[in-house]
Amino acid sequence: MATFQITEAEVKDLIKKLNLAPIILEIFDEQIVDEIAMDEFRKRISKPYSIFTLDSNEQEAYQVQRFIPIFEFGSDRIIAYDLENKGFINYSLEEGIQSPTLLTFEGVFLEEMIAMFENEVSESDIIHIGKLLGFKHTESIVEDYLESEENDGLSTFEEMDAWTEKTLDKYHLKI
Repeated sequence: MATFQITEAEVKDLIKKLNLAPIILEIFDEQIVDEIAMDEFRKRISKPYSIFTLDSNEQEAYQVQRFIPIFEFGSDRIIAYDLENKGFINYSLEEGIQSPTLLTFEGVFLEEMIAMFENEVSESDIIHIGKLLGFKHTESIVEDYLESEENDGLSTFEEMDAWTEKTLDKYHLKI
């Protein structure tokens, strides 16, 4: 019988304690000031309402005492912070948490960066958003993506998965 239920206030406190870029609280509070970031995030990223609306027993399936949900992408993917191992994970709401890969904050956003490419967001806008998020490697990752797309192709899921793994390793985005 679960008695713990994660709240918005607790997540907001964690974001502050982690000292993430100021735009992270803007996204969480749905008060994004930067127009480029607002255009990219307002429809695709939000606080994890799918978790917040669950009662404590339902939240237990997502191990919210350990994996604190920070954002929800679309209505199916959660970014959470692992209190035990001090890193970030992605998980699907449908599949739950299954042997997650522990990532840096920049690493956990790599999938979102790829989605921006697929949605034909300009390189300059992706770099701008990366800077707002406090990422160190955005320009290099953009260059690598464009080069791989041109040379090797990134047209299959296998090619994209291989590129993602290579990028996570190259820029030390795994913990």
